[in-house]
Amino acid sequence: MSGNGCSELLLPPRRRNPRRWLAIGFGLLLAMPLLQMNFRVLPEKPLVGVENKTKRLRVSFNNWWNGTMAESIEVRMSRRMGFRPTLVRIANQFRVALGSEPSKLENKRVTVCKDNWLLAENYMDYYASPTQVLSDAEVSEFVGELKELQDRLRAEGKAMIFVITPSKAEAYPEYLPEWALKERQAYEGESDLERLRRHLAVSGVVVFDTPKYFQQHKNASPQKFFTKTGIHWNYYAAFHVWRELLQLVNREYGKNLPVPEQIGVEYDGPRGTDDDIAKLLNVFYLPGVEDPVAYPIVRTNPLPESARPDFLFAGTSFSRTLVDTLYLTESGRNCDYLFYKSRYLSHRIPEEKLSAGEHVDPARTNIKGFESLNWDTTLFDKEIVVIEMLEIRADELLFGFPKAALAAFKYRSRPDQLAVRPFER
Repeated sequence: MSGNGCSELLLPPRRRNPRRWLAIGFGLLLAMPLLQMNFRVLPEKPLVGVENKTKRLRVSFNNWWNGTMAESIEVRMSRRMGFRPTLVRIANQFRVALGSEPSKLENKRVTVCKDNWLLAENYMDYYASPTQVLSDAEVSEFVGELKELQDRLRAEGKAMIFVITPSKAEAYPEYLPEWALKERQAYEGESDLERLRRHLAVSGVVVFDTPKYFQQHKNASPQKFFTKTGIHWNYYAAFHVWRELLQLVNREYGKNLPVPEQIGVEYDGPRGTDDDIAKLLNVFYLPGVEDPVAYPIVRTNPLPESARPDFLFAGTSFSRTLVDTLYLTESGRNCDYLFYKSRYLSHRIPEEKLSAGEHVDPARTNIKGFESLNWDTTLFDKEIVVIEMLEIRADELLFGFPKAALAAFKYRSRPDQLAVRPFER
């Protein structure tokens, strides 16, 4: 009894309801991906690679009825969902740890091979079964175009080299899975590359066959020509190939370009393209990435900047490492680079000397085929032309570049024709 005559009610202490807090926590967990999708609450590293574009969302009764709208919305939502990059990397990390295949973006399929060597599956597929689609007549015509282009450039005091670049699978088949080795053993017939080599041997085209060079020097080389984690040749290999190319230009065209020397090797983590394929796996950690990579220490005796030649590269992504090496060795001044048939990259001499694995960021221009080029600034003002073909892409015959360049020579005195004359193969 209290002093005022009223009884005091003793209430039991309030209990916390754990179910309520579980429900609140679960609701927040469900809401976090939506919050991340719309507000990017936490920073995330995007996935590496290219995904196929989603089809345009067309709202109609028919598309709703046949499921097209639902499918398009589902794909769009899944790609925009918050924390997707992190969740994909977690799933891929478990797959790599368990020895199974990680999930990939649509454009790149990567396989973890023996000793943690990474390979793109299209390279393994070509090794197991090289392409056989070109006829003798097609190859003969292509090689004839190369020879005519070389002769036209030589007549103007310019140099042209045709470079065949290497496939990682062809250079190091010992790391491939057994199925690829067995299929290659059963392979019969002449591949497109072998047919091309046969025609080149009697053509007079100045060619440097890097895959053959690698086979000749592979066992004696103190360093490998590819890293475990890169799809392109490494900078050590590109430097030694670049030395060979400069000597070939001097010998075949009477030039006097300084040839750089390697005076040592430094070891570092992967630089530049030396871990490009590892990034495509989209994992947090991959065995092999920690392996030290050899980079050449270079001594050069370059020409004065005004006396260095301008270069044109036309080819695949393997040319990028050669362009980097051009600036590493101070061999050239300015360089234009036709990347496949869709991009025009203009490199200008850097202000500071580069180290192996660094590259000059180019000015990028998308092109709609070779017919859209200004050939006066693309080809005719260049002193050295390097045409590069990846050995597993021999069937594409350089996307018609030699034919386009010859057409530009033919109509050189009539620039009005360049806008209307098609240069397609």
